[in-house]
Amino acid sequence: GLGQSWIGDLLFLAATAFLAVYMVATKVWNITAGQMLFGVTVVNAALYVPAWALFLDSNISVAPLNEILLQAVYQGLMPSFVGMYFMLLAVRHLGANRAAVFVSMVPVLAALLAVPTLGEIPSSVAWSGMVLVTLGALLALGLFRSRTSPLTAGETPKTG
Repeated sequence: GLGQSWIGDLLFLAATAFLAVYMVATKVWNITAGQMLFGVTVVNAALYVPAWALFLDSNISVAPLNEILLQAVYQGLMPSFVGMYFMLLAVRHLGANRAAVFVSMVPVLAALLAVPTLGEIPSSVAWSGMVLVTLGALLALGLFRSRTSPLTAGETPKTG
């Protein structure tokens, strides 16, 4: 039900805000791949691992090494390094505005992937939202602009 879903909504908005700050900061500070690797993985691990070891239940001591390594790659390396590195490159090549347009498609793609993998069928409101987000992204990318412009390159509009 919707009783506690607002908590997830707030967490998603918080995650979105942090990603927005990251996207702009990578452009402003001209972050290198090495700095990004250190900042995203090492600093996060230094903050999280002690809290996890001291305060959270864990079965890591009985987990097989192959599962630990799989999770380290799947949850650690892939999203935090590979995903953020691609984001860094996208912001550098496209700019924060255009990269943000592509990021806006993440919830749409996640909802679409949830249909075959999780059996979750979006509601009609969710489908409508996905269509609106997709149309907005296409509009923001300029895919609905006219190919021909009344002005040629270098020409200025004539006034009165």
